[in-house]
Amino acid sequence: MSIPLIQQYIYEVETWHRLLDYLEDGNILYRHRLAVILKNDTESTLDEMIESFLNKFMLEDAIILLFRDEITKAKTQMLEMGKEVAKEGNFGDFIFTQDKLREEIKIIEQRFNRLKFELDKYLSDHFTTIK
Repeated sequence: MSIPLIQQYIYEVETWHRLLDYLEDGNILYRHRLAVILKNDTESTLDEMIESFLNKFMLEDAIILLFRDEITKAKTQMLEMGKEVAKEGNFGDFIFTQDKLREEIKIIEQRFNRLKFELDKYLSDHFTTIK
């Protein structure tokens, strides 16, 4: 393994940054949507569920922020130590870190998708029952 592996890892990290931007934008859109619904709907049961969803989206924002910091640190480490590691051929730490980060980004994306589908389903069900 050599420099191309490190370049691939850096490319992946940059791709993850773009994905996190997309997830953040999605969170903003869903939180705005929920705020509009809260403003216009006076049903207390709906308010409780909407607030619950708002809290979940805010938690997702916090997770995204933490993960963004984590992948930025990993990229910085790769850039700083990459040539040295490539010379020595000791990629174990890089491979371990990248595998761990891949798994985390997969979970973050799955959580976001599950949350938005739950919200869409809840709202569809709720608005269908209103006559």
